[in-house]
Amino acid sequence: MNGFFVSKNICIFAKFSKFNQKIKIMKKILFLTIIIIIAISCDTETPKLPITEIASGYCGAQGDNLTWVLTSDGALTISGNGEMQNYTLNDDFVGSAPSTTAPWFSYQTEIKTVIVENGVINIGSWAFAFCSSLTSATIGDGVTTIGHRAFSDSYRLRSVSVGSSIAAFGQMAFSNCHSLTVVTSHALTPPTLSSTWMLQGVSMNSTVLRVPAESIKLYQEAHGWQNFRRIIAITAQQ
Repeated sequence: MNGFFVSKNICIFAKFSKFNQKIKIMKKILFLTIIIIIAISCDTETPKLPITEIASGYCGAQGDNLTWVLTSDGALTISGNGEMQNYTLNDDFVGSAPSTTAPWFSYQTEIKTVIVENGVINIGSWAFAFCSSLTSATIGDGVTTIGHRAFSDSYRLRSVSVGSSIAAFGQMAFSNCHSLTVVTSHALTPPTLSSTWMLQGVSMNSTVLRVPAESIKLYQEAHGWQNFRRIIAITAQQ
């Protein structure tokens, strides 16, 4: 009788062992399946949304000689040939946030980067002031002057690059751009500054000024520009 129970227990134990082995195999398969799914999902790129136009219009001193286009990626592009219109500060801002007459100002929280193409020869006064989401500006080789308060109070602006034809900066052009960390000037001759207030509120100790290698000494001695503590050469990629 005892032999019968021993034999039966052995049989039960064997079945339990096989069942336990199946569970272990199933766990391994499940684990491998999860790993494969994770690997596939990580390798799959999230589809990019198409860039679309949000708004556009004219901004030239002669009307339609310049065009502005704002796209869904936050890029405001100015293109065409000739002068840009000058803008002003609205008179009715008392008790509310200041605003300007620039045609894109109603989208100022959506503008992340400004691109001024080569045919444009100036940037108008107050053009990009108070653009609270603006982080970078690239100004083409055709621009010779940047107007009064053109970028003032765009407090998230981190980098500005101006082309080789830039000759003059208007008063307080970049005042209160507290986040500015890099200014790149491709001009061989240091542009004229209407006053040292051009960069009021910008740290001259930490902001890097990048210029053509052969012009470093000129910038180090030029009025206003000599206040930058870090003046370095532009590299090929910049």
